[in-house]
Amino acid sequence: MTETIYRDGEFVDVSAMGDEPFIYQYIRADGYSPLHVQRHIDLIDAALWRIRHCASGLSVAEVSDAIERLLVRNGYPDCGVNIVLLRSYAEGRRVLSCCGTSLYNRLTLRALRPAAITVTTGGVFVGLPTSAELAETNMLSEYVRTQGVGAFVSCDGSGCVVSVDGATPIVVKGGKIAVSRLSLSVEAEAVMHALELAGRSVEMRDILREELSAADEVWGADYRGITSLAECDGRIYADIVADAVARTL
Repeated sequence: MTETIYRDGEFVDVSAMGDEPFIYQYIRADGYSPLHVQRHIDLIDAALWRIRHCASGLSVAEVSDAIERLLVRNGYPDCGVNIVLLRSYAEGRRVLSCCGTSLYNRLTLRALRPAAITVTTGGVFVGLPTSAELAETNMLSEYVRTQGVGAFVSCDGSGCVVSVDGATPIVVKGGKIAVSRLSLSVEAEAVMHALELAGRSVEMRDILREELSAADEVWGADYRGITSLAECDGRIYADIVADAVARTL
């Protein structure tokens, strides 16, 4: 079956995708019902405002309806968690495409605990969900495999941690938990809320590269769930807090 995408109000073949720059969000859907659509649109609009001083024009009603119909057209199940990629282009253009199903029925701690290395990234819009950032994440994922590890922690030129394997960084040290303000995601916000409800101290701030060598735990939170690193640059981490918060999500 040929894959169908949703583009500017129409369902078309995936070959019509195009390759222009875009802002994006991965959206989780409970069966055919997309989750947190308004917040995903808010994050796209925040990125667009920083780059172009404009908004996307996306509506919750259109995106939600299009995701449901797209998943049905492409033969996805009406149960479990399906993943859809929303791309927002210049002049209000938008594209939705299917990206597979999750192994987990809810946002939770992933079974995979990879070892990681730190890498330095650059660019004007570090931390924003742009097509350039997505391409860099894919290239870094390929690069670290050649280095014998399964993940990366990216840092910008000033030494701030930008992502944990493409996800929002979260660092635990003692009783304190820091969430990076550079690359927020809907899922990281859900984790923060769960931590605060559990009475834990959470701070949103820049996380410095040198903090990784003293941390108790380092995670990433995104549409895939919580990725808790086993180690980074030889520093071994636990996953006690990550496991505890995942059980409450």
